[in-house]
Amino acid sequence: MAALSGNVVMFEYMIYLGSDPKRLGFMGKTVLHYAASRGHWELCQYLIYDALPYPSLIALDHSGSSASMNAFAAGYKQLGAMIKESTEE
Repeated sequence: MAALSGNVVMFEYMIYLGSDPKRLGFMGKTVLHYAASRGHWELCQYLIYDALPYPSLIALDHSGSSASMNAFAAGYKQLGAMIKESTEE
């Protein structure tokens, strides 16, 4: 829910309460997949640089899509490019 809302503070609070940001959601999507598909730039940056381990950043969902592919598909081309560049380092 926090990833879909794009609210970084709420996301941090959910982690504080014990939520596992590495846990997969529906169809194997990570929180980065959800945030990317909604265009939540600030949350995506937080997830990439502060919250998630590398395997979660490059994870593919059950349809074989990465978070950057989800951003591109939703029309967020700059966000998709940022995620792709950040996860290829």
